[in-house]
Amino acid sequence: MRHTILAALGILLLAGCASSKPVDNSGDLPLAVQSAFMAEYPYAKIDQTQHGKDPSGNELYVISYSNPDGTKATAFYGPSGEAKATTNLTN
Repeated sequence: MRHTILAALGILLLAGCASSKPVDNSGDLPLAVQSAFMAEYPYAKIDQTQHGKDPSGNELYVISYSNPDGTKATAFYGPSGEAKATTNLTN
């Protein structure tokens, strides 16, 4: 009985710790882009990434992510990790 209770508490503790860490689904993002995103959104979960060009022909990385409260958002970065304010991506 004592071992069962301790095992259950251990599982609950591990589950609680796991839910507070961000999940890394960064795929093929350059390190500069990953670092910039994680600095700006440390608890976000990356859902999807895209790579392409903006309408001006500049290289662009698009990161779709989920916040801890469940809201979804999108962030845009250049290849050096600089944040971009755009919503268009061409391939």
